[in-house]
Amino acid sequence: MKIIPTVFASLALICLSHAAYAKCATRAEFVEKLKNDFNEYVSLVGVRDGGQSIIEFFVSDTGTWTVLESYADGRACSRAYGKSWVRVPKQEPGA
Repeated sequence: MKIIPTVFASLALICLSHAAYAKCATRAEFVEKLKNDFNEYVSLVGVRDGGQSIIEFFVSDTGTWTVLESYADGRACSRAYGKSWVRVPKQEPGA
């Protein structure tokens, strides 16, 4: 079952397709808006290669999600967003 690589590949394509339409603000403004408007919270965090930014995946219990890219200067940009995220069970390598 190769669902996890498929999910991440899909997210990468979504992120690339939305990059040209990214909205930017301070990270604090984004976090407040995501919490107040969508009840989203940080679920995953990763540092981009080269360390220029951090990618955060915000989710809500109602299924909305947002990918946020944050920079050291406090600026953040939305890279993708949507509905109907699901948590998948962890899979062992090669499964």
